[in-house]
Amino acid sequence: MDENYRSVVPGRLKRDLAGEGLVTSSVLLKPGLVAGKVKGSEEEMKEFSGSQNWFFWGPARVVKKLTDTGKMGCVDNPFVCAARLPVRNGASRPR
Repeated sequence: MDENYRSVVPGRLKRDLAGEGLVTSSVLLKPGLVAGKVKGSEEEMKEFSGSQNWFFWGPARVVKKLTDTGKMGCVDNPFVCAARLPVRNGASRPR
C-alpha cells in the first residue's frame, strides 16, 4: 500500500497545485521533513533523509528561513506576514 501512495500522491498533489495556479506543471516535488524540535541527533535525521532523497530542515534552519522571510520588504503575502511575527517577538534561535 505504501508504494501505491508513493506513486499516486505526488502526481495528484502536483496536478492540484498546478490547477490552482500555485505552481507550474514542470515543478519538481521532493518529499521531506521540517522539524521544529528533534529528539536525538539532528545529524542522523539529516543523513537518513538524504539517503532517502528527502530534504530535512532542523530547528536552526527553520528559524533562519523564518527570520530571512520575515525580513523581506513590504509584501502582500500572508506567509511573509506570519513569518514576521517571530522576528518581531525576538525569536532568534530554536528552544
